[in-house]
This record gives sequence, structure tokens and C-alpha cells, in this order.
Amino acid sequence: WQRGTLVDGFSLAPLGGEWPGGDLAPIAGHRLFQNGVEFQEYGWQGETADGQQRAWLMWQVLWQSADDTHFFVQMLDNSMRPLGQQDGDGYPTAYRLKGDRIINGFDIMTEVETLPGEYWLRAGQYLYPEVVNVPVLDGSGNPAGDVVLLGPVLEGP
Repeated sequence: WQRGTLVDGFSLAPLGGEWPGGDLAPIAGHRLFQNGVEFQEYGWQGETADGQQRAWLMWQVLWQSADDTHFFVQMLDNSMRPLGQQDGDGYPTAYRLKGDRIINGFDIMTEVETLPGEYWLRAGQYLYPEVVNVPVLDGSGNPAGDVVLLGPVLEGP
């Protein structure tokens, strides 16, 4: 494999069996989706120069599914009210292979001004174009919801 650019601005970067460390935090609790995608780690960059907040999500394909899915990450206040959301295909389903591990950035434009403090992220997947959430599985393989709660994350100084 060689480094290369794929469709829609995605790029391929083989890492020789190593995985970059960094500021990503492991995701506790249920994180495996019915389509074989497992959310593994997340990060929070906070406000960027263009006034958006950036969340990072690392996920892996544990088994392949033919269903086309998109991802979403919502930013929530302490009352769990949505402040903003970013959706995207994460990495096109047609290119996903068993074992792939991917990091996606989600630039979230909030609908209101955020003040310094704790916030939460809610992440999930939905079938596309149907917009039906993909269930998250518990340890026994039974549906346990349709989102993964991440955080708290800190915003501001």
C-alpha cells in the first residue's frame, strides 16, 4: 500500500502496523454497532479559528455490512440539549474493509454561543438515505440504544 488520495477528499495513510497516539480518549460502555463498526476513541479540539468546535472520532470496521451508513456527532449542553451537529459518511461504505481503523474530524457549528464549561458529545450512525439510526449492541449482541455518549469535554479557557 502507498499513501494516496481517494474520492471526496479522503486520504489513505498506511502506518506500518503502528497507530498514532495522542489526545484521544477511549470510549467506555457500549460502542459496537449492528453493522460491525465499533467507535473506539474520541477527542475534542474545542473552538477553531473559524468559530466551530471540532470533535474527533476513531472507529474500526470489525465486520462488513452492505448497508450504506453516515455518521453524526452532536454537541450537547449539560442538560443534554443539542447545540449543533455535523453529519458525514465517515469513510464511504464501498471502500470499508474489515480491520480498517479510521479517524474522522467533525466540525460542529453551534446554534448558540458556547461559554467555558463542560459539554457532551453524542455520536452514532444512520442508514443512508433512509436516515434510520443503526442500533448499538450490548455485550450479548442485543440492541442497547442508538447513540454513544462521549465526554464530558471542556470548552473555553
